[in-house]
Amino acid sequence: MPCGELRIAAALREGFGPAVSEARRALLVESFEERASAIVKLPRERHLAAALGASGREHVRESHLLPRLLMDELRLAATLA
Repeated sequence: MPCGELRIAAALREGFGPAVSEARRALLVESFEERASAIVKLPRERHLAAALGASGREHVRESHLLPRLLMDELRLAATLA
């Protein structure tokens, strides 16, 4: 089930700390040539595309879906009670 966005980020440049920490959901590149190569690479290497997609879906499930957000609210309410 394809969805979301392809993230190809400059690696280890000032201001790109989050991209580096999210390397399991992105292809990190150093140059325009590497960026072009990454764009061509994913359709050819289905296993890599599938792994990045699965990792991205897991990140969304863990970080952004309602059950996780509700658990955060319940934890907060418990600390305030």
